[in-house]
Amino acid sequence: MIVEMKNKVLKLLFVGAALLLSGCATMNKEECLSADWQLLGLTDGAKGYRLARLDEHRSACAEYGVSPDPIAYRKGYDEGIVTYCTPANGYQQGLNGNNYYGQCPANLHDAFAKAHEQGLQRYALQSEINALENELYRYEDEIDQLESDIRDKEVEYLQADEVSVRRRLLIELGRLRDDRRHLQYDLRALERDLSLKEHELLALPQYHY
Repeated sequence: MIVEMKNKVLKLLFVGAALLLSGCATMNKEECLSADWQLLGLTDGAKGYRLARLDEHRSACAEYGVSPDPIAYRKGYDEGIVTYCTPANGYQQGLNGNNYYGQCPANLHDAFAKAHEQGLQRYALQSEINALENELYRYEDEIDQLESDIRDKEVEYLQADEVSVRRRLLIELGRLRDDRRHLQYDLRALERDLSLKEHELLALPQYHY
């Protein structure tokens, strides 16, 4: 039983490793055998990959006995990266929260990086606003639930005949109202924080390209 279990585990690990390796490969056998390296370089450059992407292709195709054509790839890449490294795209990449790894040529780097930073600032602020809004909605839901619980306890209190029961319900009502008050205080603080972040977002300069 133990041996059988070990064999199953090893088999699963082997399959998992194979899937992982295949998932990490940038190219499959058919793509390696039929690759137009200049076109591939053009495509990778236009997508903003770093030049080291060629090394990943080399590793992926090695097991099929295929070696990339680095000259053709570089020729395509140099053309493609120019279409990626525009200020407009830099801003959009930052706005999408994508990192910039300095892959743009020196003559395009400064303008791209500046626009990317502007987009990234807006992305960061918008992310903070989204997080605050989600937190605010959560607090509002909790307050609504407390309001419902308080109403139920108030009904129970009015219907209770025994003094001991009424005392217990009064204590529970006091705790619920305290919880509601604390949440309402936190909610107001969240609303102030949200308002400040929204004003910060509005104050950011609009990017023109």
